[in-house]
Amino acid sequence: LSVSRNYLTGRTDPLTGADRLRTLILSSNHLSCESARLDDALLLGEGRFRNPPPEALKSQGERLARKTPYINPFEYIDVGTFASTALVFAGNPELTVGSSLLTDTSAGRLTEKDTIRDGRRGILPGFSPMKLLLWITTPGLCALYVVAVVVATRKRCETLMEFFGRKLERSIASTRARVLDTCWTKLCLLAGCGVVLVLLNELTHGIYDEDGCNDTLVRSTSGFIQASNVYQWLWVMAACGCLFVTSTLIHDLASNPLARRTRSLGLCFSAAVEVGLDRELALAHWHRVSRGRIGWDCRVLVFALLHLPLMGIASTPTFGYVLAQNSEAGNAWYVELFSNAGVVALLNMGLSSYLLPPLCHSLARFKYGIRQELHLAGLTLNQYTKMYTTRVTSTLLSETVMTTWAPLISVFVLDESCMRYYLSFNSDLQELMEAWQIGQQGLGAYRPGFCSRSLLNQFTYVWLTTILLASWLQPSLWLLRSLRPAPAPEPESGEIEIEIEMNSEVHEIHEVESGEALFSDLEKTLVLAGKKQRNVAQTLNLVVLLVVFGTLCPPVLLLGPMVAWCQMCALDHIERGRSMTWGRVLASDVLVQVPLVPVELLTRAGAVVVG
Repeated sequence: LSVSRNYLTGRTDPLTGADRLRTLILSSNHLSCESARLDDALLLGEGRFRNPPPEALKSQGERLARKTPYINPFEYIDVGTFASTALVFAGNPELTVGSSLLTDTSAGRLTEKDTIRDGRRGILPGFSPMKLLLWITTPGLCALYVVAVVVATRKRCETLMEFFGRKLERSIASTRARVLDTCWTKLCLLAGCGVVLVLLNELTHGIYDEDGCNDTLVRSTSGFIQASNVYQWLWVMAACGCLFVTSTLIHDLASNPLARRTRSLGLCFSAAVEVGLDRELALAHWHRVSRGRIGWDCRVLVFALLHLPLMGIASTPTFGYVLAQNSEAGNAWYVELFSNAGVVALLNMGLSSYLLPPLCHSLARFKYGIRQELHLAGLTLNQYTKMYTTRVTSTLLSETVMTTWAPLISVFVLDESCMRYYLSFNSDLQELMEAWQIGQQGLGAYRPGFCSRSLLNQFTYVWLTTILLASWLQPSLWLLRSLRPAPAPEPESGEIEIEIEMNSEVHEIHEVESGEALFSDLEKTLVLAGKKQRNVAQTLNLVVLLVVFGTLCPPVLLLGPMVAWCQMCALDHIERGRSMTWGRVLASDVLVQVPLVPVELLTRAGAVVVG
């Protein structure tokens, strides 16, 4: 039985009595609820069978030859034999299984013989990703965050109201905290747009509503909706509102005067340190280094091409996740691992925290011809700024590809409802579908209205888990790391106090005067700048994720203010316990700059493709 790539809706319960099925293909439909077990279909997926249409023609030719000798028009038809196959879960994301690992329920015959499912059970029965997120992931991460906050506040004898209620002091805040503070109001407005979109989706008829069983969170996205003209116009109006808020957010990041003034201040100090305190020489040197640009040579071209393997590394968990959802499982442990949305979100966070930053740092050094770390000491402050701006841009690009573009490309290329290149990983299934003339691949296999639904069904929980990790896990780790005892201070001699006025705010900076004046602790400053560059890239990547997919998946927009507030409170608490040195101000305000042009380009491009 093959009814693939149609518009069937409802349950699979009518198949319960079909105990003589050998091959069953119901992929890419609108089937929902718990699948039929088919425990009595003992022949399902077993052995091989002869292709029915050629076999019927062959038998008719033989019958004709018996009546009229030497006349058999179908004598040379190749019947062919194919493996018996079950393909039901591919392209039916709302079709679930009742078996699970926690309840120790055995999988049904259909689940065991399905080519893609291959006996794989969920951790929980039914809509396992939704239950894992609401019952395990969210309470666990929230409890970890509460414990970290309680421990951190008790060490400083503070109350929870002081931790969550005080206003961010921008004069001592890190670059990441200032970016979050700038985005706070706009994220609240985007959350308001998210509320409107959730209500719109909930009040609109969905394609799975008649069955009475659906995923609650996916129901609030556009992947569940049977869109009408009225819905489309209302959605376009809400999306335009989100686009307007995004434009104002980018404008606010660009119009932040503190970043511009601190950059100029850093260049002035660079000139003063390098050419002395002579005013004319200092101004001439500042003008020269502030206008310096790198030429377009072979090194820059190779630097751009090296981003391709970097983006491939960043996209590995996402492609593995989509491939695990659309290829034969084979009972392999890595398939089980990559098929979990929480594991993929954790892998993405690990890549963005530990692997991508050093790789991007090596790319930035290659672009500017810095072969060894020792050569960093010979750079001017303006060259440091350029190198770290390049580094944060490369990091932001790779992380945005990981969270935004990799899901779009991988689903579009591999999924059953899209270009169906997952068939290339299963030769038997591809051979059968080509014989039945349903083995299309490429653009000819793309199904409008199915591909985007598959994207939302597969990645809604990856995005939500990513935001929850950024809201609670990352701040918890920051707070717990801040509890470690600080290293003993080195003997100080000739301590001087410097006051720097920036944007009507005063930094009180204590620095040890030595032979290298303000750059005596250059190595620690560069390490700190690298950490802050990584933090800024992660924050901007979250903003791009919220903006690009928020209109299709409104629950993502609703979590935007929470992630900003939780991170700002943790960063504010940590920064208040640190002394401000010139190296820290240099790392926070001068070496690390917000890459506004890449943020705007990535946001606009992602919004256009998704829209």
